[in-house]
Parts: sequence; C-alpha cells; structure tokens
Amino acid sequence: MSIDLAQIRQSFEKLKVIGQNEAGGITRISFSPEFRQAQVLISSFMETAGMEVEIDSIGNLIGTYAGRDQSLLAVVSGSHLDTVLNGGAFDGALGIIAAVECVRSWHEQNWRPLRTVQVIAFIEEEGTRFGTVCFGSRAMLGEFSEKNPESFIDASGNSLLGFLKEMGLGEKPFSKDSFFQNGFCFIELHVEQGGILEQAGMAVGVVSAIVGISRLVLNIRGNANHAGTTSMELRQDALVAAASLISYIYNQALAAKGNYVATVGKLDVWPNAENVVPGEVRLTIEIRSEDVVRLEGVRKEIIGKLREIQKDYKVNVDIITENQVPPIPMDDKVIHSICNIGKQLKITCKKMPSWAGHDAMIFAQHIPTGMIFVPSIGGISHSPAEESDWDVIAKAAQLLEGTLKELASNSEDL
Repeated sequence: MSIDLAQIRQSFEKLKVIGQNEAGGITRISFSPEFRQAQVLISSFMETAGMEVEIDSIGNLIGTYAGRDQSLLAVVSGSHLDTVLNGGAFDGALGIIAAVECVRSWHEQNWRPLRTVQVIAFIEEEGTRFGTVCFGSRAMLGEFSEKNPESFIDASGNSLLGFLKEMGLGEKPFSKDSFFQNGFCFIELHVEQGGILEQAGMAVGVVSAIVGISRLVLNIRGNANHAGTTSMELRQDALVAAASLISYIYNQALAAKGNYVATVGKLDVWPNAENVVPGEVRLTIEIRSEDVVRLEGVRKEIIGKLREIQKDYKVNVDIITENQVPPIPMDDKVIHSICNIGKQLKITCKKMPSWAGHDAMIFAQHIPTGMIFVPSIGGISHSPAEESDWDVIAKAAQLLEGTLKELASNSEDL
C-alpha cells in the first residue's frame, strides 16, 4: 500500500490542535489567526509532497503537482479548511490531508502523473464568517464576478476586502483573471456526517448526488386570546395548528423510509406568553431529496395539507416565501472510476446521496465531479465528538489515491 496511514494521522494530529479548546472543540473561522496558522501548516505538508503552493485571490490554498503533459487539464482534489464554531476535527480537514498524502506518496516513489494534480484547501465552506456557504469554491468558479468584495461583511463589521488586504491578496478577488482554470475533474473525500454507512456496515460511500432542498416559510394566523377565559372549542390556536402540521410532515417523511427527509427547524410564536392563546406562528419547512420529482411531490402534498389545517383549526395559512435548489448529480464516469478502483482494492462501497452540501456540489456544475464518504461514528458531525475509524480512513485514502492516479493517467476526455 502506497498510502502511509501513520503519516495521515501525524498530519491530522498537527492540524487538529490549531483552534482547539480544552473540551476538544475546534474553531477555525476563515481569515482568523487560527485559520492562517492552519494554512501555513498545510502549505508545509504540500511543499514536502513536492507541490508548488499558492494562495489565490480569495484565500483558497492550492498545491500543484505538475504532470508530464502540461497541455492537459488538471485533476483536482481537496476539501475545506474552515470549521463551524466548536466543530469537529474530521470535517473538511480529512479530505485535504488525505489528498496531500496521495501526492506525497507519488513524490516519495518518484512517480509523476500524466496530468497535473492539484489539491485545494478551500476557505469559508461553512459560511461561518460571511453567512455564504461554499464561498471559496463559488468565488473561485466565478459566481461572484458581479459582486463588490466590500459587500461581504461579518457580524463584527469586518469586510472581506479588509481581510484580503491583511493577507496581501489585493482588492480584486472576483476578477476574471483570478478564476479557476477549467479542470479535468474534481474528487472530494469527506466524512459522511450521518449514520447511513455505519448502520449499513459499509466501509466507504460513493456519492451519487447531493440532495436538492425545498424550503417553505409559512405564517399561520389564528386569534390571540385569554388563556383562561377562552373555551377550548372557541379557540383559534395558531400553535396547535402548527403542531398538527409538524406532526404530519414528520410522520410522512418517516413513512418514506429514507427517500427524503423533512424538518421544521425554526418556529416563532406570537405573543409567546404563558397566559395567552398563541395568535400567530411563523415556521420554516425544509425538504431534502436526491429525486427532484419526489421533492416537488412532497412540497405539493404539504401545500395541500394546509387547506385541511385551515379548516380544522379555523386559522389562515399564508406561504411567505418558497425556494428550491435542485439535486446536483455526481458524474457517472467519475462514479464508475471510484467504484472500479474499489473493486480492485476489495473495498466495499455503497452508492448513496449526500444529505449535506459540499464544495463538490459547486464543482459539479462546472466539471465532472465525484465524492468519497468516510463513515461518521454515531453519525455525529459539527461537534467535538466527531470521529471516524482510522482503519476505514486508510481504505478511503487508498480508494482516493487509486482513483486520482487512474484519472491523472487518462489522456482522453471523460
């Protein structure tokens, strides 16, 4: 095996302590001193692996291992270096370290791929700094070309432009000259952040698509009234109506047996007083599925249920906003390459959707893209308790290395 698990663990442990508190939680917010310290460390890993290292105009860290034929498009891998507040050690970081180790093993063996291979440590995937998820990859691929960098302001009033000046990155992060040059394909290794693989007893996941998301914001209006003097049969209780709707949404999703998930995660109640019948409720419904037809079907079923809710509880229900992001499929040929290498290595793989968003979903809209999932123990992520099994990580890293090597040796189009 060319992958050195001990090297991966050593690099991982060095990165893990940056931004870690006494309870084990890790906070590396983009552009923070901890984030910059992590960039310096990853840069040193990349240089040891024989890569040329640069930071692009938005703050993404890029390591380049030159291929034998510079005229061919590059194979790209990597993940994000930032974390949520008090997050875990594996989210994002594992994908960077595993990709760097793949290249380091080639460099150690003096093997040079046909295509150039790049490893990217993305900035601001979590959106914790500016509230925009996958910011680094989206900027890199030109999504913000019409934006003013000064329009991105964090909670403390700091602007993106100010941070870029501190890093010496200039004042034009969204200029066309700074855009990512079209790659051959992108492969991201990431922890699953759920419990499906562990429950199924599978070693590695191969992502088929990143699920689409449909969101509805509803306003339910009843009649606020005295909690003691208003009889039960005369009440127009907006919260009871909301509870009935929430129960319906939950039970329908439960009966679907994994075909979609649905959540009511935000609820505002007025007047929110212990001695007043709730007169108004605003709630947010989120539906996720990799099947766009099912996504739309569930949305229509919920809207149909609203008519029953209005009649049964004598309330008015208004849809305030609704939006839908379609599922983003991974590339069939990249999926085939990953699965084929898995068979050769005798690694059990499960095709599955990703129920969370990743930088891969941004790249998938531009170049052929695939994802490899490592099981999350207990399905826990975005938490200091986030863990994955190191023997399984070794298999996933082998799978990544074999896939990158095969794709980087391919002179033909996918």
